[in-house]
Amino acid sequence: MVPLAMLAVASCSIGPAEDPGPSPDALDRISDVTSDAATAAGYAPHGGGAGDGAQPSTVRLGGFTGGSTYGAYTACTGGGTLGMNLAGTDVLLDCDGQAHRIDALVLDHDSATFTVTRPSDGPSEWAVLITRT
Repeated sequence: MVPLAMLAVASCSIGPAEDPGPSPDALDRISDVTSDAATAAGYAPHGGGAGDGAQPSTVRLGGFTGGSTYGAYTACTGGGTLGMNLAGTDVLLDCDGQAHRIDALVLDHDSATFTVTRPSDGPSEWAVLITRT
């Protein structure tokens, strides 16, 4: 599990009352998927974030070394795919609830921004965990 100090949750506008977005528990669960996969593979977590995949959302994290290459684990739920920009790298996430490894994520700055560029078609949560390579 990612220490809370290392996890950022996307702030996004709340839609209609019948669709409040993912619960904190749902975001914790999808974050645990990425954290468990990184730990099982022997990677040290360096920071991560989670958010609502059904609408545009953004998470910004600091504490990185600009110009360095990191790895990442991504995961999302809800089926289908989710388009994201991970610190300048466009990816299409398979929303199967499983963790997927990105081997080379070059961070140009000391911060990283994760943005949903193409929301999923239905309820969805996403998580990204940055690791040292």
